[in-house]
Amino acid sequence: MFFKTKLIALAMLALVAVSWAHPGHDKSPQPDWIPQTELQQLFPEADDFAVLRVKDADQFFADVQKKLGRKLTASDLSTPMFKARKKDGQVLGYAWVGVVSIEKKANMLLVGTGLQNKVTGVILPENHPAAPKGAFLNQVKGKAANDDLKDVKADNAQQTAVVELVRQATVMLALASRE
Repeated sequence: MFFKTKLIALAMLALVAVSWAHPGHDKSPQPDWIPQTELQQLFPEADDFAVLRVKDADQFFADVQKKLGRKLTASDLSTPMFKARKKDGQVLGYAWVGVVSIEKKANMLLVGTGLQNKVTGVILPENHPAAPKGAFLNQVKGKAANDDLKDVKADNAQQTAVVELVRQATVMLALASRE
């Protein structure tokens, strides 16, 4: 059941990712989609958000998969990433936006990291009763791309999915922010 739910969420992400800004594209025919309101929750002091792009998408994807130790789908690798900035251009941190399935419904998940690539916040903007909340989400604060997150206590499939996505996000953001 969890596998089927995950497949549905991944299919929805793949459809949405076509119009989202994502790491593999340096030029986009449409204006970049930026979830301003949600990103502002992660970085309230930011004045601006810009798409975080990678120079060599194929190498980036290979590096992400190597670091995670598993093969990812194109939709996994096409999740949009952003950098939060002050008016003067100073980068405050980075954000990753993905989709997690909660009770067979796709829900946006945002992961923010600071300049040291440690998680500063995780939010699920949709107010779903079964969505992981505060205490659970706070377990990942301070975690970095080198952390395997095995110490994060997940009590159900939704929480396990969130942990897996936070791990993916930290790896992707750490690699993309180096470029």
